[in-house]
Amino acid sequence: MDKLKAQLAENPNDLQGWLILGQAYAKMGRNADAADALRHAVALNGDDVELQGLFGETLVSANDGMVPEEAVKAFDAVLAKEPKDPRARFFAALARYQAGDRQDALNRWASLMAESPADAPWVPVLRDQIREAAIALDMDPAKVTPQPLPAEQKPAGPVASQGQSGQPGQNGQAAEGQSQDEMIRGMVASLAAKLDADPSDVEGWLKLARSYGVLGEPDKALEAARKAREQAPDRADVQVVYANAVLQTQPRNETPKPLPEEATSALRLALKTEPENKDALWLLGLDAMMSGRKDEAAAHWGKLIAQFKPSDPEYTLLKGRLDALKAGG
Repeated sequence: MDKLKAQLAENPNDLQGWLILGQAYAKMGRNADAADALRHAVALNGDDVELQGLFGETLVSANDGMVPEEAVKAFDAVLAKEPKDPRARFFAALARYQAGDRQDALNRWASLMAESPADAPWVPVLRDQIREAAIALDMDPAKVTPQPLPAEQKPAGPVASQGQSGQPGQNGQAAEGQSQDEMIRGMVASLAAKLDADPSDVEGWLKLARSYGVLGEPDKALEAARKAREQAPDRADVQVVYANAVLQTQPRNETPKPLPEEATSALRLALKTEPENKDALWLLGLDAMMSGRKDEAAAHWGKLIAQFKPSDPEYTLLKGRLDALKAGG
């Protein structure tokens, strides 16, 4: 993520990069950071209604269930193009409710309920909101809650998953994640198509490798990294990305094992080009330690620790490793 943020600082017009960063932060529960990343994406492509909706919903999550003005504008932008979008309709009504216009919110939620399939994941949350608004207005919830449409096998659109409390419903949360993944996958597919047309784009292959890594598709990440390596075998960062992609394909083991030769070969090539490469020094030192080559591990980590200050957490970690090697550990 640090590398992605550094690249975005150099190329702030990288729409896909902001989307990937936003999704990564969202999966970590860092909603404020996710909203900030998506804000950059919206600035680059404000016409994308799915992106606007996702940005608005992330803002709500970052504000503990309250709909800020910036989110209202995002949902209004969606509704201007897609008046039936259920997520935008849900949150636009929630904004009205939080502003004190409970009757308008109730009317909007009731209209959405009447037009939603019975098995849509947002229906349970929507029903709760209608009940809350009805009680606040001294109405009988049963009389003002319309019946939804017949059930469908698949929901018709994006999901409104956030309740008044700010806690997403389980079904809505799952569908929200699916919606985000689908959007990211669409962007990744578009990038892959561009690279098929222009396979000389090294940065594009690296970006694609990272994207597949975020999506949990290590085999595709490795193939993209291999393409980057074919185009730029002399670049240390390309070799490191390739080595990491190789490691992502390996099964997890409770007992540490040496790195696969395919990864260590790439890391050695990285050091030939860039002798001070931090990633290569760390991983090759780790491989040497796990293979019993303690002097080699100490040599790699000795070069690495020299690049940090004693106040850096990396320095403390490396010093502990080096001390353990000296002690025979």
